[in-house]
Amino acid sequence: MSADAKTTNADPEANRAIPRMMSETDMSIVRMAAGLLPENATIIEFGPWLGAVSAVLAEYGEVHVVDRFIWTDQNESRVPGVAAVGESFKFAFENFMRLSNYKAIIHVADMREFKWLGKKIDLCMIDAPRKSNDLMGCLQAIASSLHQDTIVLVKNGFNPQYFDMMALVEVLLSQSIFDLIPTNQARWCNIAVLKSGAKFGRMLELKNSVDIFDDYPIRSGTEDAWGGSMLAMARIAQYVHKLDWEKAYDELSNTKPDIENNYNWDIQSNYIGLAEAELGKMVEFSEHLSLHNDPAMNSEARIPFEKSPALARRAYWKHRKSKHWRDRIVDRQTMERVFSENFLYWPAKLEQKIQQRTVLEIGKNLDLSGIGYCVAGVECYVGIDTRKDWLPEYNGGMRDPTRDLPHWLNEALLDLVVVTRLVGFGVPLRNIDFCLVDAADNTSLEISELLRKYFSKNSPSTEFIIIEDSVPSRRL
Repeated sequence: MSADAKTTNADPEANRAIPRMMSETDMSIVRMAAGLLPENATIIEFGPWLGAVSAVLAEYGEVHVVDRFIWTDQNESRVPGVAAVGESFKFAFENFMRLSNYKAIIHVADMREFKWLGKKIDLCMIDAPRKSNDLMGCLQAIASSLHQDTIVLVKNGFNPQYFDMMALVEVLLSQSIFDLIPTNQARWCNIAVLKSGAKFGRMLELKNSVDIFDDYPIRSGTEDAWGGSMLAMARIAQYVHKLDWEKAYDELSNTKPDIENNYNWDIQSNYIGLAEAELGKMVEFSEHLSLHNDPAMNSEARIPFEKSPALARRAYWKHRKSKHWRDRIVDRQTMERVFSENFLYWPAKLEQKIQQRTVLEIGKNLDLSGIGYCVAGVECYVGIDTRKDWLPEYNGGMRDPTRDLPHWLNEALLDLVVVTRLVGFGVPLRNIDFCLVDAADNTSLEISELLRKYFSKNSPSTEFIIIEDSVPSRRL
């Protein structure tokens, strides 16, 4: 312990009398971490408030505290009368430290502008930031003074209310800049207890901007203090908060399924704060998150999707979760139509044959048929519907692949008198594995004959399947 740090014998009663925001559980974590320090440790604390933590840390070495020391409305509501709102409370901090018989070296500064120029740091306590850029500012202020045994305590590092901060903790851990120190802390204790990782020197390289999260996707297996995936849920919450649904679904698809994440998300989603107009998308995303973490999704057993809309949605997510985000999601109402209107009838019958294959279907009243085949696990689907003036009722993420047809076939289709529309799940009309043809529709048969000629030269392995029997209620 340094001679400058301690002035007289400590007064435990005085320490306990200093107002604090941390719980006794939090304080026990601070003491545990400080107990790992070498003698005469160099300690820095960002956001010391009135000094309760500073006094404890001062038992273990020389303490430096960094703050603007401006009294806020929140401070006033907790401990009235310490200082006028908007005025400095530095004198109050000094008085409380004097009562504890310890002292700290004070740096009056904005944490976002402070730069540490002193010795290597053994422990850093960060208790003021509530946003990732402020947390990053604190860490970069000391980055050049980290060493292989530096301990960093981040208050609210595991607090779902501040998921932006949790997201940065995930990046720091996943990139091995810091590692977690095992603590066995209670679930309500939200301090992240970190130590320098194998790549702590890269702290200086990180950008203090929102781009950092795009540069470092979620890494599966980055655990929180309890061995779970709270940090991944915080990363996903960031994208949902920004209404970046594509990125949210991308990251969800890449996370390891874990039933506990449903519980984590229930907590996390309470703090995202979307506008009312976005709540429907939020509910839809939460349902897909639940599907993703369903233990049944990890089983190799077949999902009997033809038995209910719920099972169909499970099968759809299982087979489509790696696709473009708009191709991964089908809302509950649409899947109920797919089920009730028997668009799962033929996909169920052909499931073993068509899984992970490209399917072209030619027929009348296809409507939602493509979704049915994607439920069954096709890699890609293209539909040619021979109904006049038909427009797809569900075309999110689909595009018209007619541009990939040879010129002569395009002309032939137009000459059929019937107006044709094609709808596909991001697939050009080539390399088709199976061509399904409705035998009850003459126009479909005519188109299939044209395609047979084309595929015989360009895709001879394409297999044609003539569907002889009708699907109840669909082809009326």
